[in-house]
This record gives sequence, structure tokens and C-alpha cells, in this order.
Amino acid sequence: IQDTLYGVDLKPEAIEIAQLRLWLALVVDQTLDQARPLPNLDYKLMAGDSLIETINGEPILNESAAALLEGAPEGDVHAPVQRNFLGTAVQEKFALFDSEKNVQQERAKLDDLRRRFFRAAPEERRELREQITAQERRIVYAGLHDKTERLMAQVKHWGEKSALNNGILSKGDRAKLEKVSADFAQLEALERDLQNPRKPLPFFLYRMHFHEVFAHKGGFDVVIANPPYVRQEQIKHLKEALEPAYPEVYAGTADLYVFFYARGLNLARPNGTLIYITPNKFMRAGYGKRLRDFLRQQVTLESLIDFGDLPLFDATTYPLIATLRKTRPAPDHTVRTLTVTDLEDTEHMALTAQSAFPMPQHALSSAEWQLSDPAARALMDKLRAAGKPLGEYVDGKFYYGIKTGLNEAFVINEAKRAELIAADPRSAEIIKPFLRGRDVKRWRVEPKGLYLIFTRRGINIDGYPAVRAHLEQYKDRLMPGVKGGRKAGTYQWYEIQDSIAYYPEFEKPKIVYQVFQVKPSFTIDIQGHYLNNALWMLSVEDYFLLGCLNSTVGWFQIARNCTKIQNGYQLIWDYLQKIIVSIPPDALCTKIAALAEKCLAAAKGHPERLPALEAQLNALVYQAYGLNAEEIALIEAQLAGRAGVESEENEMEEVD
Repeated sequence: IQDTLYGVDLKPEAIEIAQLRLWLALVVDQTLDQARPLPNLDYKLMAGDSLIETINGEPILNESAAALLEGAPEGDVHAPVQRNFLGTAVQEKFALFDSEKNVQQERAKLDDLRRRFFRAAPEERRELREQITAQERRIVYAGLHDKTERLMAQVKHWGEKSALNNGILSKGDRAKLEKVSADFAQLEALERDLQNPRKPLPFFLYRMHFHEVFAHKGGFDVVIANPPYVRQEQIKHLKEALEPAYPEVYAGTADLYVFFYARGLNLARPNGTLIYITPNKFMRAGYGKRLRDFLRQQVTLESLIDFGDLPLFDATTYPLIATLRKTRPAPDHTVRTLTVTDLEDTEHMALTAQSAFPMPQHALSSAEWQLSDPAARALMDKLRAAGKPLGEYVDGKFYYGIKTGLNEAFVINEAKRAELIAADPRSAEIIKPFLRGRDVKRWRVEPKGLYLIFTRRGINIDGYPAVRAHLEQYKDRLMPGVKGGRKAGTYQWYEIQDSIAYYPEFEKPKIVYQVFQVKPSFTIDIQGHYLNNALWMLSVEDYFLLGCLNSTVGWFQIARNCTKIQNGYQLIWDYLQKIIVSIPPDALCTKIAALAEKCLAAAKGHPERLPALEAQLNALVYQAYGLNAEEIALIEAQLAGRAGVESEENEMEEVD
């Protein structure tokens, strides 16, 4: 505990629990004869923000601060920190330098103070704590003061420039002055806060608080973390600080855990080890591209264990255990990879780990990471060679459904539609047949008599008085950007929230599908339905494509490319567009299209015929991709147990 273990958490209560756990471990191991006072762990386990060690994008511990931390070089007792940089009042407060004293002695090492504190008796703690706090504040003040003086010089520069131009600055120069002034005010406030030892610092300085680790070893041997699972929408206030601090992994849409990878590697010594449990989403998400590139190029990946959507925790977190080494990978390095699909396997992780398969690190691409055994990787390569990506096949004609912002106002039933048209026949022009996610099944749509009041951007609402009167009863809740209303935007209160410039595509024949699927659920809509945002569409009337998407090969590719969620998959277009559509001879293409049409007909009136028709369809699609019996067996084995049953409860509906 004294020489090895360190810990940081944002929540003080977490630190208290960890301290208690260590004390209990010590007590259990002692007899009454051996009993001795428990150590003080305040500077071993500390509360603080593990990610932030900068201010205005610059490190706190600059040369002046580092000089106080490290001590002057041997034989140089006056450099590199200037004596009077704090000013008289503050220098007296902090008692930093005295020309009559040995400067080296004034630069007392924090690790010496903390080592004494670890075993200090209760009566000594207060004095040592005050000394440690004062020394920490001296170090931080040194770093801040350098920055303050530099900013003050910049403010003076812009002031002089303004004076030479009759008090006028250009728009660009004025913006620079405002930024510098704001930064200066922030630093001044921090300098004032430093004079209050009870006020916590707004950053955690590992190289100061755990100085001995970096002074003696250059970092930690092992960094273990379970970073907080915080979505990017909740850290908007941190992004300005995170971007300059972690440029190698930064993305504006990255969740918080992404930055902990860079932080951990920054804290580890050369060739040190990281063991993290985080969400697996960075392996495929667009925001994870920089992190993927950084890890595969700069770090040796020892093992990756993916638990998918197994409920290891109370929340659905899609955990991944990653073991990394802080050194560049050898050209022939292989990563031990494993995808755990059964919760019972987690009870025997040592045995499970033995079934991990090696994967060349160079096989991990920048685009996405697929943890596959060699046979599955070879199969995916064969599929990719058999055709073209879906996005290219449909020539980019893919569109998402409509988010109204308040379905209660815009989605109506048959009776309300009849009432509005009776009051004003023109209402029929903007009332459209409507499908929700739950209304789309495999091979069929099941309309429930719902309609959408489609008041698109720019509509003259006064030309539809009955519709306007209907919407006015919801006006307070429809107002954009006000409390109790819809999200901010440039639209009018009576308009649909989304712009939907592609709205004519809804009225054409199209392939429609649920965003969330537990089994292949694609069909063709030829009745011109408008869709809610739980549905997407491909603006093509292509029965061959429909057959491929609803086939076993299609589902296998969806399972490989799309994000696993709640026992199914989220068909986000960024991933779905990567699945490969075969380009077989025309005769085979025609047969598959004809079978798809038969499946559509059977789903409407004779569902008992579907199993036989789908078996024939799958056989033809296997043939279209040129798969042999061994490859077919691999696909079906990997899909075993993955296809769920259709369930309205599993559907991801619009959230107003």
C-alpha cells in the first residue's frame, strides 16, 4: 500500500470506500500482538478529475512549477525560477523564497512530506497536511503566475494597438482581446482560490500528487480503470478542455471513456500495462476512429474480450476488457481476441480465455474493428469480393423517417383526419398515411390507420385553417427553443421539426426497415406511407435486394457490421451501408427476386408457406455469394440463437 497502490476518483465517497477496504485488509491480517496504527491514505487514494491537467489548453506544470517540484539541478541553487515572481503580498502568504535561505531547501520534495504523513500519528497530521497543501499551492501558483504574466503582456499589446488606432480594433483583434481577457480573469480567480487551502483545485496533477512515481519510474507499471460511461451530450462543458489535452483521440461526438485511454497511456511508464473495462462502441463508431488508429499504430494490444450486450452490469453497457502495453507493436504481433456470448462463461473466465483466438494486430483496420476467428475473417473477405457495399448499390438513396418533436399533435387517427377534411377539404393535401416502427414486419407492413399532418418547412399554414386550429391547442408545447416546447431550431411552431427535404421519396415504392431489429425485418411499401424515425428506407423497388436483406447471409452481415443492442442490432446507416450485396448472373438474380415477391404475398395471406419459401430463398442467396457447405455451416453456427422474435417492446420508437 505504501509503495505500490495509488488511486483517483472524481467522487470523494468512492475514495472513502476504497480507503476503508484497504484498512479492513490490514486489520484482518493483524493479531492483537501485531496491532499498530493504521496508515494515513489521504495521499495514496485521492479525489479529483483524472482527465483535466491543463488550463486553457496548456499544462499547469510548466518549467517554473516543475522547478519547485523537481528541485534545482545540482550546483545551481538559483535557477530556473525567479525569486520575486509572486509579488510581495502573495509571497508573504506562501513564504516561497528568501534570499537569505537556501533555495534548494525551500524546494522541499512532496514525496518526503507524504512519506512522513503515511505513518504520522494523529497529532502530527494537521501540521504535515498544512505543509503538503502549502507546497502544492506553491507549485501550482508558480505555473499559473507564468501564464498570467504572459496573458497580461498580450492584453497590454492589444491595448497599445487600440490606442494607436483611436481606440478601435478590428473584429478579429477584438475577438482575440476578449479571449485573452477572459483567460486572464480565469487565471486571476484561480490564483485567489489558491490562497484558500480549503478550496479544492479544479484539476488533478498526477505528476505533483504522485510525484515519486514519475520521478523514479517515469510512470505507473499498471493502470487499471473502469472509466465512467458518460455520453458525449453530457460533457459539452468539458470539450473545450479535452480537445487540446487529447488531440490524438479527440472527436466532438466521443463519449467520455475515449479520453481515459489516452490518459492512461500518458500515465503509464514505457512498456507499462493498461487494463480497462469500457464500452466496446469505439471499435465501430465514427467517433472512435482516432482512438482506433492511435491504439493499433502506437500501442501493443495484448487482449480484447468483448461481452457484447451481456448484462454484466445493471445498465446495458456493452463492455470490453482491453489489455494494452505502452509500446509500438511488432510487425507480426497478434492480439488475443474473444467474443463472449454466454453469461455463464463469465463464471469461468480463465477457461474462457483459453478459447481466445489470435488475430494479427495489423488486421485491425482504421474503419472498424471486427474480432473474428480466421475462418470468419476469410468468409468476410469472400463476401466482400462477391459484390458491392449496400450504400454504393442503392447509389446513396437512403433516408430516415420523420421526427415531429410532438407526435401527440401531428399524428392523428382516421376519425380526426375525416373531421379535419370535413372542416376544410384542403387539409387532405397535407395529411399523409403514416407508419411507426412497430407497423413494419418481415415481408409486410401492418398500417394501423394513422396519419401524419405533414406541415413541412415553409408551408403557408393560413391556407389550412382546420389544421392550424388543431395544432394551436398544442402551441405552447410546439414552440421551438422554449421551456416546455420542442428543441431549438429555425422552424415555425406549426412546422414539422425536421426539414425532410427528401419528402417526395416517401410517396415512391421503397424498401423500409426498422432501425432496431432482432431478426431481419425488411419489406417493400408501395402505398406511399410516410415513416416515423424508428424506420429508415431505401428508395428503390428492388425485390432481389429485398431477398438478400431478409436472407440468412444478409442477417449474418448485419450481425457482423451493426451495433449489438438489447438482444438485437441497431441498423445505423453508417454500418448497414457496408454490408455486401452480391452481383450474380441475371438468371439467378431474377429467381431470387421472384422468390422475394412470393414471400411478400405469403406474408399477407398464407404465412404458413413462408418457412419453405425462405429456405429456397436462402439456398439461392448462398449460391449468389458463391458459398460452399463449410461456409454455410459457419454462418448458420454463428447465427444460432441470435435471431429473436418480433416484439413491439424491443422497438426503438421516436422520443419527442
